[in-house]
Amino acid sequence: MPAVSVIVPVYNAQATLHDTLESISNQTFADLEVFLLNDGSSDSSGEIIDEYVKHDSRFQAVHLEKNYGAPAAPRNIGIDLAQGEWIAFIDSDDIWHSEKIERQLDVMKKTDTFFSSTSMFNFTDAEGLLFPDNNFEGTTIITFDMQLRQFLTPTSSVVVAKEVISKFRFNESLKYKAREDVDCFLHCHELLEKSIKINGAMLAYRIRDGQISGSKIKMIKRHYYVLKNYKRLDNSGLGYKALWYTINHFVRAFFPRIFLKRL
Repeated sequence: MPAVSVIVPVYNAQATLHDTLESISNQTFADLEVFLLNDGSSDSSGEIIDEYVKHDSRFQAVHLEKNYGAPAAPRNIGIDLAQGEWIAFIDSDDIWHSEKIERQLDVMKKTDTFFSSTSMFNFTDAEGLLFPDNNFEGTTIITFDMQLRQFLTPTSSVVVAKEVISKFRFNESLKYKAREDVDCFLHCHELLEKSIKINGAMLAYRIRDGQISGSKIKMIKRHYYVLKNYKRLDNSGLGYKALWYTINHFVRAFFPRIFLKRL
């Protein structure tokens, strides 16, 4: 049984998929199983997946019968298939630092936590990819209240215990599209009370035209929708604070991501 199950939703990612898969394959922590969930791609992504699994037995191709329109359902299917104690997520255009999984597991073991993430940096194909020379020893504790004020756990950076993520999963409604991770990870933090974040950037987030998270106005509306409908474990809502948290999140997030290229 593998220690970590990696879940990769794939949709029309032929231009970026190889780099993503290589960053998984080259992890210094090798005890992985990797589910490549082809969400009805119309380009050559399916063929790339099928070819890749021939060369690395840890990888499994899962060709879904239909396109779900968002990564939530493929991620949930991956969670159901996973045999690992830990679940890691990565989108098909992002890239991991080679030591990412190893360092996260080590930090979680030392701190007895069940959810971890890392910092990230933005890059474009024109700029090229070069991970910053970081000190990966520094960490930050992320609480439920901190997550409400600003989403601090990029999905492609997360490693979480399967028993935790299986309790909440990702909301598959298209009204949650590109914000389903906010809802899911808020519930995880409410349950666990905290997670741990490696301050060094171990995730490279590719900026592309037309990606889901590209429309700021649309994201603000969806973020507010998610928080307005959020139900705490005691079934209470956030009330008027949902709007305040939404405004606070985008004020905090906009300037670092655009001008500093860091989260």
